[in-house]
Amino acid sequence: MKRNRDAWEENIYRKGRHLNRLPYTHVLQFLHQSFESFDLSRRRVLEVGCGAGNNLFAIRWLFNAEVYGIDFSEEAVRVAKNRFQEKGYEGFVLSIADACSLPFRNEFFDAVIDRSALQHNLRDDIRRAVLEIFRVLRNNGVFYSMVTTTGDPAFGRGRKIGERTFFDDSEGVGTRYFFSEDDVSSLFQPFEITEWLFTEEFNVLSRQKRGSYYHLIMKKKGRPTKLRK
Repeated sequence: MKRNRDAWEENIYRKGRHLNRLPYTHVLQFLHQSFESFDLSRRRVLEVGCGAGNNLFAIRWLFNAEVYGIDFSEEAVRVAKNRFQEKGYEGFVLSIADACSLPFRNEFFDAVIDRSALQHNLRDDIRRAVLEIFRVLRNNGVFYSMVTTTGDPAFGRGRKIGERTFFDDSEGVGTRYFFSEDDVSSLFQPFEITEWLFTEEFNVLSRQKRGSYYHLIMKKKGRPTKLRK
């Protein structure tokens, strides 16, 4: 975990990379689809791996939700806090924390967002993080996760450190786990999957594939259960 954190801190954020300002449209679509409202003033939304806060900034502005973000990067959280403070926004909490041990009480959030952050962990840590997300979500709360599939062009890039897991120094992204369909069913199995989309990105001019993803919308039902081995 430490080596992965250092890879993002030193090779990405401290070099000014991935400090995005614009939100990802599928994150905003998920919230609107889940709540059918642009007024989430009484809702708490957590983003796991919030980076520089680009998604949370838009959620606070568009939906008026109370937003929380965690990231293991000091630099990313510092930049995110500065952006919120520069605009005079209140109603946000940003913390340096590990998704495997979320610093929040049980059933605290209405929605949790993972925009391709959990996949940058070892399989066992992804499983721990999923249970933590399940714990902090209220009953009937919703969880969105976007993960990279084994059909992605980056699959196999870097040094293999586990099943479908590679440590990639070439892009500085560290550990990356690539999901199969079976992984989705087992790793997210405390949740009820209500929507499961598969998307691919292609450069039409070069005919090259750029990405392969699963988009999952899930709902918390009942008490946590032990994950299957």
